[in-house]
Amino acid sequence: MKITKQQKKTIAQSYKESTVKELADRTGLSEVEVEQYLSKKGKEAKVERPKDELPSYTSLKDLVLILRMNLPFLLVLLVVIIAVFANSLKGAYVSDDIATYVDNKELANFDTVLKSQVKIQTLILYISYNTFGGNPIFLHSVSILTHYLVTVVAFVLLYMRFGKKPALIAATLFAVHPVVTEVVSWISGINYAYQSIKTLILLILFTLYRNSNNKKYLIAAVIYFLILNLMSVNPWSLVIPATIVAWDQFILQSKINFKKLLVFVPLLAVSVLIFMWKLMPVASDRVSMLYAHPEERSPYWLTFPYTVFMTFRLMIFPDKLTLYHEGEVLTPLFFTITRIFLVVMIFLIPYLIRKNRTIAGLILVIYASLIPALSPVQVAWFMAERYLYLGLAFFCLMLGFLFLYIEKKSNKKYVALILTILLFLAYSVRTMVRNVDWRSHKNLWFATYKVSPSSPKVHNNLGDIYTREGNYEMAIYHFKRSGEISPNFDAAHFNLGRTYYITRQIDLAKQKFMGALRVNPTLYQAYYMLGVIEFDAGNLDTAQAYFLKALEINPADPETLRAMQMLNSRQVQTTQPLAP
Repeated sequence: MKITKQQKKTIAQSYKESTVKELADRTGLSEVEVEQYLSKKGKEAKVERPKDELPSYTSLKDLVLILRMNLPFLLVLLVVIIAVFANSLKGAYVSDDIATYVDNKELANFDTVLKSQVKIQTLILYISYNTFGGNPIFLHSVSILTHYLVTVVAFVLLYMRFGKKPALIAATLFAVHPVVTEVVSWISGINYAYQSIKTLILLILFTLYRNSNNKKYLIAAVIYFLILNLMSVNPWSLVIPATIVAWDQFILQSKINFKKLLVFVPLLAVSVLIFMWKLMPVASDRVSMLYAHPEERSPYWLTFPYTVFMTFRLMIFPDKLTLYHEGEVLTPLFFTITRIFLVVMIFLIPYLIRKNRTIAGLILVIYASLIPALSPVQVAWFMAERYLYLGLAFFCLMLGFLFLYIEKKSNKKYVALILTILLFLAYSVRTMVRNVDWRSHKNLWFATYKVSPSSPKVHNNLGDIYTREGNYEMAIYHFKRSGEISPNFDAAHFNLGRTYYITRQIDLAKQKFMGALRVNPTLYQAYYMLGVIEFDAGNLDTAQAYFLKALEINPADPETLRAMQMLNSRQVQTTQPLAP
C-alpha cells in the first residue's frame, strides 16, 4: 500500500508522542507499514508499547514487510553466520555420519528417499552422495544455510510478538551461540534444525491466527503439521503441540483460557495418529535400547533435576561442550545444586506468572521443547546440546530483555548494544573454537574426553582412533576402560577382542568375543571373528559352525559370505571387519 501525503504528515506530526499502534489507527495503515516508513526516515515512535498490548501483525503480507524492513540486518547476519562457521566446512564425517552417510550404500538409489521416514534429510543426503561423493562441503553448507533460515524465522516470530529491539538482540546471539555447533557443525545434527523450522513456522501461523482471529491460519497450521509429519516422521514432532500451548497460554494470552485450548484438538489428534501409525515401533525400539541394562540406569530423581539444571547451565555458560554428557564427572555437590535449582524453578515459575508472565512463558516454552529428555520413561538422552537448539532462541530473547532492562535502568544510551556486541564476540570465538573439535574424529573424541572422561563411548572411540594409528597399547587401554565403566557395552568387548587378535593374543581375543556375545547374543561380528580364529587354527568344522551362526543373524554379511567361500575352497585368508 502506497502511503499518501496526508498519512506521512500525520506520522511526522505525531510519532514522538504516539505508539506505533496509535499511528496505525490514525492513518489506516498497518503497524508494519508505519514502522517501515519510520525506519526509512531514520525515526521511531517515542512512546513504548504497553506490555499487555499485542502487535497487530495479522497477515503474511505483514511478515513480508518485516523481512523487507530488516533486509540489511538479515544480510549482515548471513555474512556473520558464514564467517563464524566457515571453519566447519571441511569437517570430517564423524560419529553417526559414518552409518547414515559414508557406509550407507542405499543412498545410491532414489527409492531410499521414498521409503525414508525423514524424507527431507534423506533427499539432501541422496543429492550429496550421488553428486559430491565423499566431499562433506555440500552437506556442511546446507547445515549453515539451514541454521541461517532458522535464525531468520525465529527473528520474524519474535519481532511479531515483542518488537524490533528484542528480536534483533535474540537473533544476533542465537546465530553464533556455541551450543548450536552440535546442530550446525555435525552433519547428523541437522535434523534438529529442520525440526526447529517446522516448529517456528507453526508458532508464526498460530500467532497470526490469534492476532487476526482468522481461522485460515489455524487450518493452514494443522495441514502444514500433517504434511510435514507424513514427509518426515520425527519423534520430537510430538513436542510441538506442547510448545505451542505454552506459547499461546503464557505468551499470547494474559491468563490461562481453557476454552481457547479447544483449538489445539486438531494438532493433538494429528500427533496421536502419527504416533500410533508410524512412531510406536520407533519409540518401542528406542525404549528397549535405553532400558537394555536397567542396572546401569540412573534413577529419575537424579536425572530430572540434572536435565532441568543443565538446560540453563549450558545456555548461560557454554564452556563445557561435549557430544556425550553421560561421562561427565559429577560430584555429590553438583547433584545438590541441581536439586536446589529445581526447587527454585518450581517456586519461581508460578511467581513469574503473576509478576512477569512473559519470562515465565519463555521458560515454559524452553522446557516444553525438551519433554522427551524430561520424560519419566526414558525415550532420549538426559541431555544433549542439539536438544537445546530450539529453546536457545527463546533464551537469547530473555538476554535481550535483560540488556534492554539494564539500559533503561542505567539511563544510558547504547548499553544494550554494547552488551550484545561483547557477548556476540565471546560467543563467536567459542563457536569457532568448538568448530575445530568437529573437524576430525581425533579432534572430536579428544575434546569429548576432556569434558566426559567417564563415558564408555568416548573410550571406545579413542580406542578405535589408536587402532587406526597402530598404537595398540593405547587402544587396548581405552577399550578396557570402556568395558570397565560399562560392563554391558558389547562394542567395547568386541573391539578389545579384535585388537587382541591383531596383536596375536588369541586366547584373550577369544575371551573378549565370548564376553561380547554374553552381553549381546545377536552380535554376528563376534561369531565371525571366532570363526576366523578357528579357521586360522585349522579347526574348519568349528569355524564353519561360527560362520553359519553369524549368517543366521545376518545372512547378507559380505565378510562372512566370503569366509564361507574360502572355507569351502580351503584357502587360508582372513579379513578384519570394521567395529560395529
